Amino acid sequence: MRAGDRAQPRRGDAAGPERSFGSSAVLASLALAGSFAALGLNSISISRIEGPDGAGLIALSSQFIFLATFVAGAGLRTSVTYRVGASARASGPLAAPCGGP
Repeated sequence: MRAGDRAQPRRGDAAGPERSFGSSAVLASLALAGSFAALGLNSISISRIEGPDGAGLIALSSQFIFLATFVAGAGLRTSVTYRVGASARASGPLAAPCGGP
């Protein structure tokens, strides 16, 4: 038994290890706010530097990237589900049959 390991629950402790999510939630919110601020500044700078035609071209190209990411991600999720299900079927039934009459 490892002494001082906070990742493992202690004997008789039903709740498991204690965790503090307060600071991580604040940091995640600050990161999201910073991301929105950077996106706004980027949009303003592109509009001023490139003009309306350049801003439209950049918006269109970013939509192509988002669409390609969405399509690739959907295929990845489907293949992972298929592979996990196939390995579960190969290893045997997930539930034991009931001992009926």
